[in-house]
Order: sequence, then C-alpha cells, then structure tokens
Amino acid sequence: MTDYDVTQSYMQDISLGTSIIAVSFKGGVVLGADSRTSSGSYVANRVQDKITPLADTVYLCRSGSASDTQAIAGYVQYWIAEHQAEKNAPVDVSTAANLAMQLSYNNKNNLQAGLIIAGDAHGQTSVSSASKLCRHAQLLQNLCSRERQQQAQHHKVATAAQPRVS
Repeated sequence: MTDYDVTQSYMQDISLGTSIIAVSFKGGVVLGADSRTSSGSYVANRVQDKITPLADTVYLCRSGSASDTQAIAGYVQYWIAEHQAEKNAPVDVSTAANLAMQLSYNNKNNLQAGLIIAGDAHGQTSVSSASKLCRHAQLLQNLCSRERQQQAQHHKVATAAQPRVS
C-alpha cells in the first residue's frame, strides 16, 4: 500500500484569471467566456454571465473587476442608445469599442478591466479589444508628450541663441 499525502490534494494551483475570447469568421463572430467569478481563491459565483449585450448586434466580453466592467458596460449601453437615437441607425462595433476605450482609458488608474467588443453591424463582423486600444492611446499620448518636450527644448535653445537688443 502506498502512502497518500492528504495535503497534496489541497495544494493544487488555483486559476484566478478570466478567459474571454472573440473570433470573427466569414459568417459572423463567436464569443466565449468562462462563468466563474472569484474573490481570491473563493469562487463567489459559478454562473456569472461575462458576455454583455451593448446593442442588438454588439456585445462586450468582460474580465477584471466585475463591478468595474459592469459599470463600463452600463455607461456604454447608455451612450450607444443615445447615439442610435440621434443617428437613427445601428451603432458600428468600432464606435462601441471607442466609447469603451475612452471610458476605460480616462479612468485607467481607477479601473481593473479587460474588454473585448465584438459584433456584426451593417453586415461587417468586427472584433476590438478596448485594452489594446487603450495601449495605443497611451503610446500616442507618450509620443505627443515627448514631441512637446522636444519642441519646448528647441524653443529654449533658439531663444538663448538670439542676440539681445538693448
């Protein structure tokens, strides 16, 4: 008979991450997500729906803080409803993704959210990652900031090189 270590059955790795995916193909988009919500190693909810409809044909896959992502989804749903009422047309996936990205990026220090926006609008399937869009916005902001610093430095050098008229 072999020895059985009882602690080994309790010492297994616990997965703490969320799995979300969106795949586009010629006929549409397939979205997938796990359903567990955890708080540390405690599973708080085993049947959480992490795919949220933003419009009739646009959906949001949520990962990160449940309250943060639910709040983002609520605001984006509201803005999309306003947008569709003004335009009297369905919203594009890119517009929905940009709304989610703007909200996420402007609150990046206060939110823990990873988002995928996907759907089929006007016969065009599309998948966008708000997190990826936020990284692009951050890179663009850094480049613009560096360019402004270089211009200011160039202006200082040019001003210092000019002779003073008395």
